[in-house]
Amino acid sequence: MKLVLFGPDRRVGVLEGDNVTDISFAYAKYAREMQNEPLPYEMASAVVPSDLESFIKSGQRAIDGAQAALGYLSGKAADKNGLRGERLVQAKSDVKIQAPYAKRARVIMGGGNYIVHSQGMGYRDAEGGRLDLQKVYEESRKKGIWGFYCFTENAVGPDDDVIYPTRTDRLDYEGEIAVILGKAGKDIPASKASDYYWGYMLQNDISARTTVPHADNPQSTFNRPKNFDSSICGGPCIVVGELPDAQNITWTTHVNGQQRQEGNTKDMTFSFAEYVEYMSSDMTLLPGDVISAGTTAGTAQDSSEIEPGSGDGRMAKRKPDLFLKPGDVVEIANPVIGVLRNRIVAKS
Repeated sequence: MKLVLFGPDRRVGVLEGDNVTDISFAYAKYAREMQNEPLPYEMASAVVPSDLESFIKSGQRAIDGAQAALGYLSGKAADKNGLRGERLVQAKSDVKIQAPYAKRARVIMGGGNYIVHSQGMGYRDAEGGRLDLQKVYEESRKKGIWGFYCFTENAVGPDDDVIYPTRTDRLDYEGEIAVILGKAGKDIPASKASDYYWGYMLQNDISARTTVPHADNPQSTFNRPKNFDSSICGGPCIVVGELPDAQNITWTTHVNGQQRQEGNTKDMTFSFAEYVEYMSSDMTLLPGDVISAGTTAGTAQDSSEIEPGSGDGRMAKRKPDLFLKPGDVVEIANPVIGVLRNRIVAKS
């Protein structure tokens, strides 16, 4: 099942082909006409809520209810109008698809979690050359899990514009796979982590790789390079029940039609389960929280040559050719989840 948030009220919809079904209103119709439910809207609000966080908390009954409502609409239902005349099924092109994040979700972003990316980001041997991948893996595992938070308030959805921030002159893309958690948990062992996976989506972690003079304090710990308006793109939907293995999900990244990245979560340095165990230690993870896998090789930063005289390693400034510019279109794609497409625009 492919779920989206749509319209100004960010209602949960089911995406089927090019159509979006308002699944809560559809369930109300099913409950009234098939089960003679006297309070169909109240029942729908409890079983198949229109709010994503509540939908996730409803658990399997929300999925079962959604499937029952969809089956009824496509079969025995006399029409596809809601009990109060609502338009239950709309063309995707006629509605605004929003970024599919629960209102209170924490977005946990894995850092340096693919060795092929980490190698290009500045891992060097004693002679200044790139470390071989086995050494990068060993160094990364030794360093341990790290990452950062992003805020859903900064997120944009499929086909939304990304505003080029004035604080940088090197704007980068990072295609990623993210897992959405389905229930609360604390001190979760890695062996039980998959019990908490609920759905998957694509993300583009837009990154300000360098800052223009005086834009940032180099000692800042606020993760400003990762947090600004439109700094994270999510979607195009949440896939539930269609991807059986969190550690075998592929994706590609294209910029203006040119492939830049090709990755698979099987190559993560630290697995989703290890992130769940680490992040849930002494802290309760909540339904709707997002854990993103990090990105693979092919970003502008790990693919570009270092500019002469700018130093070495992670902080060195790279040549600008591959970095994003206003007018560029970035597409993150997976055969099941779909395509997350966003255009870079200049700040007005």
